[in-house]
Amino acid sequence: MDEWSKSSAIATITSPGQRAWLTVILSLVERVGKTKFSLADIYTFEPLLAQLFPANKNIRAKIRQQLQVLRDLRQVKFLGNGTYVRDDVHP
Repeated sequence: MDEWSKSSAIATITSPGQRAWLTVILSLVERVGKTKFSLADIYTFEPLLAQLFPANKNIRAKIRQQLQVLRDLRQVKFLGNGTYVRDDVHP
């Protein structure tokens, strides 16, 4: 049920490009393999994101933006100082 809830929150995003970014960033959060992660953890995927989205020349800014959207969708929680936690885990 939790997985459906997460995917349905992203499904509310109408722009295919925005939804693509959110889906990829959320999968990278999972790929980090930690419940509590940092912005630096996600930045390590910058080369991959540059390949997936070659038109975007501001990858780090886009990562931050997408994490804010995921926060607003309650997929992640922002703890401050570049630290996040997956929403299915409480700090």
